[in-house]
Amino acid sequence: MEAATKRGLVDTIAAGFGTLNRRLFLLLLPIGLDILLWLGPKLSLKPLIDAMIAANTAGGGVATPAPFPTEINLLGLLAFLMPSVIGFNVQDSTLAAPVQPVADWGQAALWGLGFIAAGILFACLYLGVLAAQVRGESPAPGAVAGRTVLYWTQMATLLLLVIAGTAGVTLVAALFSGGNPGVMLALLSGPFLAGTFYLFYVQDALFVSRVSSVNALRYALRIVRRSFWAALGLFLVAQVIALGMGVIWTRLSSTPVGLAAAIVGNAYIATGLVAAGMVFYYDRIKLIEQEEQAS
Repeated sequence: MEAATKRGLVDTIAAGFGTLNRRLFLLLLPIGLDILLWLGPKLSLKPLIDAMIAANTAGGGVATPAPFPTEINLLGLLAFLMPSVIGFNVQDSTLAAPVQPVADWGQAALWGLGFIAAGILFACLYLGVLAAQVRGESPAPGAVAGRTVLYWTQMATLLLLVIAGTAGVTLVAALFSGGNPGVMLALLSGPFLAGTFYLFYVQDALFVSRVSSVNALRYALRIVRRSFWAALGLFLVAQVIALGMGVIWTRLSSTPVGLAAAIVGNAYIATGLVAAGMVFYYDRIKLIEQEEQAS
């Protein structure tokens, strides 16, 4: 077995971006999706949301906050697991295709399920190819297609497990909060932050170790338990970088040229950070396996 490397934080991030710099084609999918969401057709939920808000207000319900977003592009679900500057936003541009309203909530649900399924597929292709590069592999297109389908089933299962776990924790928090929103938020904040940290490495386990969704949860737990402070450090640095760059991308997005630069820049930074997380996971899981074999 190849000897495991235990890189520090800076070396891990450098290795992640080094992997990306040698395989810049990895940026094509996130950039392409953002261009599609920017210039391609859009399915707007605005009429449905406006009607719901109007009905709620007329019925004496709680007033909707003024900044509540109503112009939401349903196609944003295609990139819900991908690095994206555009996301669900509808960009005003003379270059963009016209916005088409969604007729009713039933139609929105059907479109949404289809876009979620496609979004998972895009993410599995993107993360699967990236993980292969981190492992030092260059799989043939046929192998990539086969693994992507397998990854899709595992990722879909993982998302269902996360939804079920989130629903359970929320239910428990609701029971203990006594109906107080502030108390409920306080009870949920800890599990939410811990879950976000943990899931950061579950994704790596799924694609780098190529294990089932349940085993990915176990492998990620091994990483977090054995390298807690290093894992936490990388996670926090990645979040700080992502938040800081997000502010820059937002300011750049006020013009078409700036938005194009933001799309490319976001794809590069976000993919480099994802690769760094995979490098960290790959190094640590090999080290753990070698230590377990030696003992």
